[in-house]
Amino acid sequence: FSFTVPSNTFSDVDTGQTLNYAASGLPPGISINAATRALSGIPTTAGTFAAAVTATDDGSPALSSTPASFTFTVERAALTITADNKSNRYNEFPPALTATYSGFVNGDSAVSLDVPLVLSTTATAQSNVGLYPITASGASDANYTLSFVGGTLTIVEATATVTLSNLAQTYDGAPKS
Repeated sequence: FSFTVPSNTFSDVDTGQTLNYAASGLPPGISINAATRALSGIPTTAGTFAAAVTATDDGSPALSSTPASFTFTVERAALTITADNKSNRYNEFPPALTATYSGFVNGDSAVSLDVPLVLSTTATAQSNVGLYPITASGASDANYTLSFVGGTLTIVEATATVTLSNLAQTYDGAPKS
């Protein structure tokens, strides 16, 4: 974010004095350059902030202006959480469920969420071969608008192994049962 307070917002009738600027109520991550009137930075918290900029001259005594007030709104960032598709064989416990995140900002990650993600499936170790939903839900955070995309757990047939032993017989001419 970058914004410069217009130069005609404040003026000083005393010639030769320099105005310095200060701001209050800015969102976390935003600051003001006292000499240039430039507000800049990366907001780290969503919300609405009542901010004010004040100019003070370098005279003696220093005189301050009436603050220029404004509302600063930082929108929530969009975050999509997608349950990863998984597969396993019949008669096995479902694998660990995982998700992919798209849209984190400011170095955030899954551990930054106010309320963590819950991943679940209706499949169990006894579920038949087929497709089962993986649901992503529960997560929330004040700085993000979350959307959830489900995944699929595919249970495939188990591999059967048959081992035969002691099959050798001597033929004696009699029928075998």
